[in-house]
Amino acid sequence: MAFKAWQVLPTRSWVQIKKSRYKGDIGYVEESTDSDAIVLVAPCQLPYDPPEESGKRVRFNVELARIANVDVMPILSSSGTEIGHTCGGQQFVHGLFRVPIPVNTLETVELPHPDDIRFHVVAGIDLPLVEQTLNLFSAQFWREGDSIKIQEGDLRGKTGILADVDWHKRCAVVLCDENAFECKLRELHRVFRIGDTVEVIAGPFCGEAGYIVALHERTIVLVMQHDKTSDNIEVSKFVVQTHLNEHVLSLGPEGDEHQLPPHLLADEALPGDIAEAHHGPYTGQRGTIEWIGPDSKVWDKGYNVAVGDTVEVARGPWYPSHGMVKAVDLTKASLDVVCVVDGVQMNVPITFVHKMKEHSDHGLLKFVGRDVWVIAGDKKGSRATLCSLGRMFSWVAVFGQMIQLKNNQVATP
Repeated sequence: MAFKAWQVLPTRSWVQIKKSRYKGDIGYVEESTDSDAIVLVAPCQLPYDPPEESGKRVRFNVELARIANVDVMPILSSSGTEIGHTCGGQQFVHGLFRVPIPVNTLETVELPHPDDIRFHVVAGIDLPLVEQTLNLFSAQFWREGDSIKIQEGDLRGKTGILADVDWHKRCAVVLCDENAFECKLRELHRVFRIGDTVEVIAGPFCGEAGYIVALHERTIVLVMQHDKTSDNIEVSKFVVQTHLNEHVLSLGPEGDEHQLPPHLLADEALPGDIAEAHHGPYTGQRGTIEWIGPDSKVWDKGYNVAVGDTVEVARGPWYPSHGMVKAVDLTKASLDVVCVVDGVQMNVPITFVHKMKEHSDHGLLKFVGRDVWVIAGDKKGSRATLCSLGRMFSWVAVFGQMIQLKNNQVATP
């Protein structure tokens, strides 16, 4: 919506500049009168920049200004906190250019693309507005079945599943505690778990897909795999969407299975896919691909759960109970779990749970750095030094050479 000269723009809002050298850029409105608005934009020319750098968007850097011997003066907030600098007759707040612009050359933008406000995001201005904007942008990519957390109202803190999304009305239906609730999109946040496969929808990694290996307050870490190599990237949790590969075998709520193709080629497989072994000692076994090595060999982590692990039921009649695994039945792909609340033993499909905590071998950690005996394999009978202890494998030093052994191949004195 374009504003006329006698109208006042709402503060703490996004606008697009229609004229001047910043034409097409998105700005943040700090103040407004009926004629002009004070807008923060990513500067395209800085007082200390050489002419050939003109036009490049970059935040103001006070250290570079001082190196160039350009005078700078601090800008203080009403509370006396330094929020920016005056340099070369221009004001820069949080690294952004503070510029007065006629309101009739501005147009309000409800939902700018994250790439268009990337400098504002990095600058950390008005975090509530930035988070609200990014979350609403993300909501365009939500789909039925996504996990959601309610952020406002009487149900604040509750998690549920998206049953329906109405983008035009900016609302969604959430299934929570076996009830359906209609919520505003701004009241909801997506919830991700380690192991989820997602696709990046904005930023420098847009279009990349990977699986989540770490979760932080505002960001997530993904593993991407290309040409048999992998890279970790960290992106905002608001710029990813659920990603499902067409060739991935999935299990329905009742355990029904889609048919696998007869052969899955290595260059068609991705981490997170479900695969079945057709040759070798694990023929017939099925699990999730964790890694594809340089020799195109697929490594299968299978069902990464063991007796003593603590798990939470993510769906089904026992949702959202959690407890300790008492028994694992790989032939039926099910677990016996003892509920920590009432002691009831539940039998649930492995695919219906997610791991909260692994069984700890903390008592064995005291042997790290000490001598042990190799009791199986081609190094049987050798004395070694235990360097690290894993859940299935350990690293030991034998005659100064590091080798990896199964835990049952190593014995303490």
